[in-house]
Order: sequence, then structure tokens, then C-alpha cells
Amino acid sequence: MRKTGFTFITTLLLISCNKKEAKIDGYEINGIVENISDSTIVTLGDFFKPNDSTFVIGGKFRFTGKVEKPKKIVLGIKDTRDFAELWIENSKISFNAEKDKFMDRVINGSEIQKQADIHYERIKPLKKKFESLYQASMDQSLSQIERDSAVMKYSALMPQMTEISENFVKEYPDFLESIALLNRYKREWGKEKSNKYFSKMNKEIKESSNGKEIAYYLSLPTTPKIGDKYVDFSLKNFEEKDIKLSDIKAKYTLVEFWSSWCGPCRKSNPELVKEYEKYKDQGFEIIGVSLDQNKESWINAIEKDGLTWTNVIDLKGFEGDVSLIYNVNGIPDNFLMDQNGIIIDRRLRGDKLKNKLEEIFAKQDSL
Repeated sequence: MRKTGFTFITTLLLISCNKKEAKIDGYEINGIVENISDSTIVTLGDFFKPNDSTFVIGGKFRFTGKVEKPKKIVLGIKDTRDFAELWIENSKISFNAEKDKFMDRVINGSEIQKQADIHYERIKPLKKKFESLYQASMDQSLSQIERDSAVMKYSALMPQMTEISENFVKEYPDFLESIALLNRYKREWGKEKSNKYFSKMNKEIKESSNGKEIAYYLSLPTTPKIGDKYVDFSLKNFEEKDIKLSDIKAKYTLVEFWSSWCGPCRKSNPELVKEYEKYKDQGFEIIGVSLDQNKESWINAIEKDGLTWTNVIDLKGFEGDVSLIYNVNGIPDNFLMDQNGIIIDRRLRGDKLKNKLEEIFAKQDSL
């Protein structure tokens, strides 16, 4: 009996050890979230397009899958501000957080995440300030002046965030987190600076998905500035017809970057419609370039806002060639060019656009 018992125990130990040593064929994310109710939905994927979801049961949730290469994704509680970016690779990953405190999450099991957490710990104090200011900007119990003040303070902190991220990229050029940051800030940093950091990264990093996007960005034409001639482009209208910028024949053309989901864009559209109606018979044209990724939403917004000018789209959002070439880092954005294709001004909004149009068409009438 003793020998049989010893053999049985030894067999169990060997099975247990073999299980621990077995490599996982994919990723497994085991999450624990404190103070959260059962059946709460947790999503996994991109910021705007989660591609997986599950339920919290007993404060726990689980995701499984497989990735060809390590990937940065967003894990969050559906329809809340509780979300966190994390790197997934084919390994067992633990995610621990508390409801309403996802900024203090603890992630283990991913070697790449360990690298990314060096950056995260540096920016976390700023992220907490950002969240506090964002909540203040949305708080309807505060006055408009107080909400506007929160927005201004939020914007004032952005350069600090950028500086921290840039220093991290300089310090750790061969981390996947660095190439992801370079891809995020490439437009803000511009081609010269982006190329400088990219050139110092190793081959493996350059061949990552983020690296390929940066290489493509660097291969595009140089962003034209005020005083330069425009860079031509061709996009489809809602009838799937190709429209080139050079096809728009007018004395002055405004290229307007916008989207259906952009609140400030939609808010300024009525005024833009007024200006168009006022000057279209005098040689003023607009071509609206949408950064939407949903065609139906785009068409509905055109109809609802009464945008009768030419509208085009490529459904690639901020990663479309046109927004990359023209360095569109936020919307609304636009540039105004004359009949010779020379860009004469940019980012014209509200009174600035109204006054500019009055000025150029008054000059035209006096000739």
C-alpha cells in the first residue's frame, strides 16, 4: 500500500509540474475587478471598436484568444470611463483593478507590459489630473466659465504629457511601447523628429505594425504650409465617384476636415452653411473631407446639417492618406487656397473664417 500510494502521489506531482511547464497556445487574461456588480460587460479591443466582450461574474472575468504578434489594446467597462491600455501577447496575463479606479490597475504576465509600465508610471499623475479636469468640464452643475477653465487647464497639461512620452522614446528606442508612442505622436512631432527617433530603432521594432505605419507616414509627401501649393488627392463621394481636389474649380476653396462624431464640427456647420450660401456665387467652394469610419453616420450628418458642397471620405479616420499628408491632428481643421492652388490660411473657425472671407471677396469686388 505504501508503494502504491507513493507512486500515485508521484504521478500527481508530475502531472502538476507538466501543467505548469506547458506553454499556452494563445493569451489568457484573467481579471479581477473589486466593487462591481455581476453581469457588468467588459470589452476588449480598440478604443472605438471593441472586438470582444464578456461578463463579470463574482468580480471576475476572462478573455482568451491568440495574437500573431504582441498588440496594444484597450480593456474597459462598457459605457464608462473605466478603461486601461495593455499589451497582450500569447501568455497568461492577470488584470486587477477596482471600479472607478482603473488608473491604478495592476497587470502581470506580459513582459512587454512591464516595459510599458515604466512609461505608465511616469504619466499616471498627469492622467489623474486629466481625468479630474475632464469630469469638471462635463459637470453641468458648474458654470460655463468653470467648465471652460477646466478645458483650458486640460489643454495646458498636454505638452507635459508629450514631453514625458518623448523622453521615454529617446531612452528606450527598442521597446514596443516606444514605437506605439511614436506612432501616436508622429503628426505632432512631424516628419523630421519622427524620422530621427525611428532611425535609431532596431529592425524588429521597425517591422512591427506600428513601425510599418510610421514608415508609410514618412514616405508620404511633405505637409504643405501656408504659402505652398496644395498636394492633390482623390477620395470618393457618397455615390462612390472619385473626386480629386484639383477637380474643384473655384476662386477660393476651403478644404474642411470634419466628422459626424465631432461635436465642435457639427456645432460650427450651420455657420459654415451660411458663409457658403453667401459667397458660392462669387467663386467660393468647399470640399468636406470626413474622418468618419462609418459611411451611414457620415451621410446622415451631411443630410441633417444641410451640407450641399462636395463631400468625400476614405473611411480610414485619422490614418487616411489625406489626413496624414495634411498633418490633421484634431478636428475641426481646414485650409483655404486660392485659384492657383496656393494655401493662404489654415484653421479658420467662427469669426476668423467670416472675417477672412469678407476680406478676400471685398478685395475681389474692388478689382
